[in-house]
Amino acid sequence: MMIRKLHPALLAFIALATLLAGCTVYFDDGTSFRMRIQGTFGVQLSNVIERFEPTRGHGSSYRVGEEIAFNVRTNRDGYLTLSTINSDGRVDTFVRNIYVRGGRTVTIDGPDARHIFRVKPPRGTLRIRASFTPSRTDTSRVSYAGIRGEEAWTESITVELRPHDVRDVRETYIRVR
Repeated sequence: MMIRKLHPALLAFIALATLLAGCTVYFDDGTSFRMRIQGTFGVQLSNVIERFEPTRGHGSSYRVGEEIAFNVRTNRDGYLTLSTINSDGRVDTFVRNIYVRGGRTVTIDGPDARHIFRVKPPRGTLRIRASFTPSRTDTSRVSYAGIRGEEAWTESITVELRPHDVRDVRETYIRVR
């Protein structure tokens, strides 16, 4: 969402909503709005993920079947899991335990060099979360298959992150057409 100038009442509302929701609101470069979902999780998050967005930017538009990639920057080495919730409320996983080197921006375009990410239906808003841990997560501990809805999605991520001393979550979104 692009924000040119914030009306003082809107700024006050965002501040109040942030306090009540336990979230942190950030304004990047004065134009984009990103809400960190820290207060939503039952674990204390670190500020490890410094950047997470599609290569076309937050809220960008993609057609079904198009390739998609993400720019990620963390301040330490570790592993990312990318999960989504689509406009129907269905949760899915892009990739689990993909290694990222800290201190540099990397582009993640697939689970490995031979495979790429492609946008799939349904059309509408697709929210994507990057979950960071310093070591690989136990893939038998949490399954995202069959999960529906925001609450179940958040709870699954919380369960997956809980065993790790350092953990972080960042969210972005795209429009699927």
